Amino acid sequence: MKNSKKPILLLFLFLIICVSLMFGVKKIFFADLNILEPIRKIMNPEKNASLNGYVEAVTKAVKTEEVKTNKPYSEIEGTNDEDFTIYEGNDTGEYVYSTPPTFEDDGSIIYDGMTITELTDKLNKSLKSNLTNTGYFYADFTRRTGFDPYLAVAITLEETGCSSSAGCASWAVSRNNWGGMIGCNYETLDKGLEGYFNNLYNGYWSQGLNTPELIAGKYNPSNAYNYAQKIRRWMEVIKNKE
Repeated sequence: MKNSKKPILLLFLFLIICVSLMFGVKKIFFADLNILEPIRKIMNPEKNASLNGYVEAVTKAVKTEEVKTNKPYSEIEGTNDEDFTIYEGNDTGEYVYSTPPTFEDDGSIIYDGMTITELTDKLNKSLKSNLTNTGYFYADFTRRTGFDPYLAVAITLEETGCSSSAGCASWAVSRNNWGGMIGCNYETLDKGLEGYFNNLYNGYWSQGLNTPELIAGKYNPSNAYNYAQKIRRWMEVIKNKE
């Protein structure tokens, strides 16, 4: 009778060790990566944006190798210059940020030799229609995480069409989905941007996917090279916008 208890005690000890290891691994490798502190206070209280919550839109397996091919850029479908034109006409629409948000600038250089004000102004030149004057939120995302702002805006333009005279895609406006995230709907523009930035950081940046090629390998693996080339073309247009 005395010896029969020993296997039970050993089994119990083994289970305790397994559970401890499981929780240890979860804490170390799978803890939530919520680096997105609240956006700096916007002076208009009705338009404040808080960065809480996460996006569960991207569930495809991560592909860590960059997509490479010798196909000439000019042969990639959808890469004609006219497909990457920022609308320059007069837009008299009333949008959430028709009056630009105000924010503080301490003069620090945050990206590409620019302060947050300078980067905001540059990005605003490529964000049209419903995303008018939202460049600050992209710039602030860069300030806090280091994410390439041209890449963040490029994906938005490719997915929503917010650079054209026709305005943003109707589905993007009705759902406040600014990154082409499958099945995501948001109540406000601010919440939509919050979800998009969370998705970029948690689903890609924190996993080392920080180029159009690496992102395309996960987001659009069946057409990764073409998609990456389109994003790179948008990045050139955004960066060179004067």
